Amino acid sequence: MLDDDTRKKLGFAFGTLVTGPMQAAVTHSDEARQQIALDLKDARISLPFLGWEKGPGVPATATFVMEKTAAAREITDFQLSGKGFEARGKMTFLAREDAAVLEKERQMKQTSQVTTSSDPNVQEFRGADYMLTGRLEGQSTRTSKGISDYVLYTFRFVNVRTTEIVYEDSYEIKKQGLEDASYR
Repeated sequence: MLDDDTRKKLGFAFGTLVTGPMQAAVTHSDEARQQIALDLKDARISLPFLGWEKGPGVPATATFVMEKTAAAREITDFQLSGKGFEARGKMTFLAREDAAVLEKERQMKQTSQVTTSSDPNVQEFRGADYMLTGRLEGQSTRTSKGISDYVLYTFRFVNVRTTEIVYEDSYEIKKQGLEDASYR
């Protein structure tokens, strides 16, 4: 069962477009490609720009292939269906959560406040072409048998001009021991 908080932790928060619990089945084709099937009966889907909403309790399913590419996360072979509605297509997810920072950088370049010049004689601030962001999340548990630490590092490399996700990956580390978190 995937609820809103779980989807957010996994990097699949859809804001107010999709809320509530859903069942998910994931089949891995390889490291970057997954076939996903969702049971959306208990979820709310709200598409205000289309004037359409599916409430909780209305049966619906979605299937798609999700692939991490060099530029973004892409969803292909998308099919959403339920009684009286159906949608098909594909989607590409870009780094819009960083839109304010990306737009500020773009405006600074356009107004020549910063430059991308490679001329060593130019003494201006260099503008960013890419932005690397990272997130670190951790959880510790302590029992009479010892301590366990779980750390998740997530990295994203974004093209400032297009907001395309050039690279995204995460790394996990789990440490267990009998002493404190420093594992002396």
